[in-house]
Amino acid sequence: MNLIMSSRGRLLEVYGAVGARRVGVALQRLLAARAARGVPTRLAWIEDGLPDLGVAGAAVAPEPISEQLAELSAELGRAGARLASVLIVGGPDVVPFYEAPNPTPYDGDTTVPSDCFYGACNPFALMPEWAVGRIPGAAGGDPALLLELLERAAAYGPLPGALKAFGYSTEAWRHASAEVYAEIPGAGELLIRCGTASRTIGARWSPRCGRWTWTASTYVARWS
Repeated sequence: MNLIMSSRGRLLEVYGAVGARRVGVALQRLLAARAARGVPTRLAWIEDGLPDLGVAGAAVAPEPISEQLAELSAELGRAGARLASVLIVGGPDVVPFYEAPNPTPYDGDTTVPSDCFYGACNPFALMPEWAVGRIPGAAGGDPALLLELLERAAAYGPLPGALKAFGYSTEAWRHASAEVYAEIPGAGELLIRCGTASRTIGARWSPRCGRWTWTASTYVARWS
């Protein structure tokens, strides 16, 4: 089962009656588009739950939402199904992030906002059981960004041509990254960062790495 999750009350509070209604219409278009793509999806309002599945409504806070998802997963399991994905709709003023304690607080941040808390029956096990994503909105009362992203998601189609996936890591993490990357079916080349930043795309010989390295245009880097 695939789930789209949001808060009816928070949408109304943030965007007003007209804005919340427009978001609701966009959500229905997204549900129809996903069904047409072979990805049937349920919409769950957090406050209402899914009564037909025996899942009660919950307060719009990280712990109750996590418990609600765990309850849904358990109910699906009893029916011989499983929760495959959760798509959160709205920014943190609609569906809050979980503020995880920062293990490196010396960087000035005491917590790390995250949606990983919504990805497992036991969110503290650090083992996700279903995919979690979010379509956010901008801060404030204008739903324009959220509506645009919902429309784009509904209009999504296969991209032309074949796309090549690749992995990117650093020399220090080469072996650990290779073990993880090997689990991905059909994965392309694992690129290892070595060297300094660059704004061009191309290849050059790296005497220090002893191999050809690739340069990336956006975020920096030479990869070996």
